[in-house]
Amino acid sequence: MPERHVVIGSSSGLHARPASLFVQAAGRQPVAVTVGRPGERAVDARSMLSVLALGAKH
Repeated sequence: MPERHVVIGSSSGLHARPASLFVQAAGRQPVAVTVGRPGERAVDARSMLSVLALGAKH
């Protein structure tokens, strides 16, 4: 399975507005997209609640 590691550039992290854009982009993909933090279980990137629950910070 292809994998990509990224760093969140925003100093405020992945809060509601950018998370919403991310979830919308993930929903447009023809394949399943997951997102997670190192050492934690990945979640469905199409779920706004799951993405926000990650607590992804800068």
